[in-house]
Amino acid sequence: MLSNVTYVSQRLTQPFPMLRRMKHRLPADYEGPVFVWDVDKTYLDTHFSSTGGMIEAALQSADDKWAVPGAVPVLRALQRPQYGGHQAGLFFVTASPPQIRRKLERKLVLDEIDYDGVTYKDQFKLAGRLHFDQIRVQAAYKFTALLLMFRELPSGCRLNLFGDDVEQDCTIFCLFADAVAGRIDALDVVRALTRLGVRKKYAVSAANLVHDVPRRDAVDRVFIHLYRDPTGGTLHDFEEHVVGYAQGSALAIALEQEELISSDDLDDILTRTPTVQPIVGPSSQRATWSPTHLID
Repeated sequence: MLSNVTYVSQRLTQPFPMLRRMKHRLPADYEGPVFVWDVDKTYLDTHFSSTGGMIEAALQSADDKWAVPGAVPVLRALQRPQYGGHQAGLFFVTASPPQIRRKLERKLVLDEIDYDGVTYKDQFKLAGRLHFDQIRVQAAYKFTALLLMFRELPSGCRLNLFGDDVEQDCTIFCLFADAVAGRIDALDVVRALTRLGVRKKYAVSAANLVHDVPRRDAVDRVFIHLYRDPTGGTLHDFEEHVVGYAQGSALAIALEQEELISSDDLDDILTRTPTVQPIVGPSSQRATWSPTHLID
């Protein structure tokens, strides 16, 4: 099935090693939502952040990969509404290496999830540079991947970002939201990324990209799968723009409240998983989304 799909592939070594695989380009006049999903622990129950997990994922067939409970019906529900005659934009940004792409893209086809593109972190290129410390640090990669994607999106679209609390997704997403909105500058980005364990070379390259993207307050919400702490304890550094969910039902409830999925789809999802309410980050009325200890 994948052989009939035309991709535009872009393999980058700078500003960060990655492979970008794009299927569709959204129309320039598109003004609907764009959904950006992490893969590990957000769409699939995998362990791409560890070497053993990458090897296991590479050996698994697409049929053997398990989706996070509730993720597939939510993804399908997000794609049903039309915005100006177009389906909502859907992109994946994953820390999995390009070697996994055929199986991941096959899994998306099997789950009947249409999507616009996938970006893969080139873990093996990092290993070739002997930058082993950056294999498990996702901040520079995901921040850079989001900026590269953002500068190609229509100027009127709105973003919603989906990740988990196992690593740094929430922090990276909030840093990205602040950067594109102009709430922080390039020096703040360098400071924050280096504090997250990023080598200065990659932090500076990522910060330089900030100058090339249009400034606008483009991110509506950050949705975080509470895999590590279902009680929401990992959200205490974040604002009300962040919504945590421990079950697919909680994510569906939050999305229906934002009018991003229909009430019929919500009812269907609630029949599949235990009903759990979403957890909203605390409000402190601060100017930035990013934790203050990273940028002060």
